[in-house]
Amino acid sequence: MRRRYEFVQLDVFTRTRLMGNPLAVVTDARGLTDDEMQKLAREMNLSETTFIVPRAPEVEAREGHRVRIFTIEEELAFAGHPTLGTALYLHSTLARQADHVVLHLNIGKVPVRFAPDTRCHSIGCSPGEHRRTVLLFYLFRRMSENG
Repeated sequence: MRRRYEFVQLDVFTRTRLMGNPLAVVTDARGLTDDEMQKLAREMNLSETTFIVPRAPEVEAREGHRVRIFTIEEELAFAGHPTLGTALYLHSTLARQADHVVLHLNIGKVPVRFAPDTRCHSIGCSPGEHRRTVLLFYLFRRMSENG
């Protein structure tokens, strides 16, 4: 049986496409084993790949969004640009825009707060960009097949 997993590739810490720190985010990793996550991270061949494991809305409200971080060699408890990039992805896709997102990583809950980007006022950004701070990203939508 073939399974399909959507992922996005982000450029973190940049305003320029194809620059910054690349990050792959598997947007719904339910059903993937630890070994499969590790193999997918190796296949992505980036410094880190994150896996969002959605839970019931009431659990996510209480405990945060479950996210796992893998390098090509191992799972990490925490890492900077994967945490911030994944938080930005979640912030930009959630139906209700809040000023923060809480991630539940292997080290525990990590809140990431968002503030308006004051640089947008001087350079003229689109309305959606006002919610994003220093983490503007360039997004590639791709489909990953594991079967």
